[in-house]
Amino acid sequence: MLVRAVAAGCAFVLLTGCAAEAEPVPMPPLTAEPDFPLFASQTPDGAAAPQSLDGREARAALQKILRGAGAGRTAVCANVGPGYARKRLGGTCADWIAALSPEDRAKLSAVRVRKAVAGSAANVWVVRARDLVWPRGAPTSPDRPRYVLRHREGRWVLSG
Repeated sequence: MLVRAVAAGCAFVLLTGCAAEAEPVPMPPLTAEPDFPLFASQTPDGAAAPQSLDGREARAALQKILRGAGAGRTAVCANVGPGYARKRLGGTCADWIAALSPEDRAKLSAVRVRKAVAGSAANVWVVRARDLVWPRGAPTSPDRPRYVLRHREGRWVLSG
């Protein structure tokens, strides 16, 4: 214990003695670098960056919603915004699922979502209709040119 205290004291004396003779090195002023974001959630141009960098979560969410509807699971309606259901599905999500024909159910249950692109705001992703793969053919409903997914309160919601 005494050896450690003596060694620490000697090191302190040596370091402070050496530093006393040298002049302090001035630090450059702190400036924001234009090529680096200030925060991890910002892009270099200052816009908010989406949280999911490749859209994998949004793709999986849309695929789950469409396949779940094809399987007749109304639990997926928790991920469908009520405004979207009224405008695009003609009522409630559960009514739309109940009204699906067996052919449309089979088509929906086989869908694959290839790609999602970042939307205009953080946590908004857009899937274009051409990025959906329908191995059994496209269903008659929903027939949209694009699907907008928003990440709200820890879950993905189909909202446009």
